[in-house]
Amino acid sequence: MQFKTEIISIPDEYEGGHFFRSFADGTPAISATITPPGTISEPHIDQAGSGTLLIQLLGRKVFVVWPPMEKNLEWFSDMYGIHYGAIFEAALEHLEQPECLIFEQGQYHILPPGYIHDVL
Repeated sequence: MQFKTEIISIPDEYEGGHFFRSFADGTPAISATITPPGTISEPHIDQAGSGTLLIQLLGRKVFVVWPPMEKNLEWFSDMYGIHYGAIFEAALEHLEQPECLIFEQGQYHILPPGYIHDVL
């Protein structure tokens, strides 16, 4: 199965930059994750080394994001995948500079590489 990358255009401010990983021919390496209503995720980092384009196709979704500051990444590296159970509450207590993003249908946001985020 072949997918066309023309379906979703990369915003002009990121064209030609090194925001998204690329294949050898220069086209962006894009993957998609589609989640149903009610999806909740624990804090995580997507596709290390590449930015993430978050698009809300239907409904509403709330994201909490934290920048990849040294303190945040150090705390996160000791928690993610090591401890069983929810770490969202601990992340709110320990990580710095959280930002809440509320997406309505049709809205998008570019998440730079390395940002810790979760979905509520």
